[in-house]
Amino acid sequence: MGNFCAAPIMIHTGENTYEKQLSYYYIGHLSRYVKPQAVRIGISRYTDKIDACAFLNPDQSIVTVFLNRTERDVEASLRKGPQVCTLSLKSHSIVTVIENQH
Repeated sequence: MGNFCAAPIMIHTGENTYEKQLSYYYIGHLSRYVKPQAVRIGISRYTDKIDACAFLNPDQSIVTVFLNRTERDVEASLRKGPQVCTLSLKSHSIVTVIENQH
């Protein structure tokens, strides 16, 4: 019977090997920038191509993470007040923007 589960690390017991899935690297990336006790302050999925989520860390820094879900390079915009930052996202990439509040 087939295994339809997904996990960050898939172990192939019959072959005595393992495989790190994309989710393994996504979790590692997020945990590097989103600190314990952070609070999610925003989320957007204005297109099926990009996921975005923002967090307020305990040190008052704001971390915004963009995930390009597609096979193509795409652009995303991040607005803070009157300023707009345009980001280039390579296919299947994660881009993180950190804004220090102090």
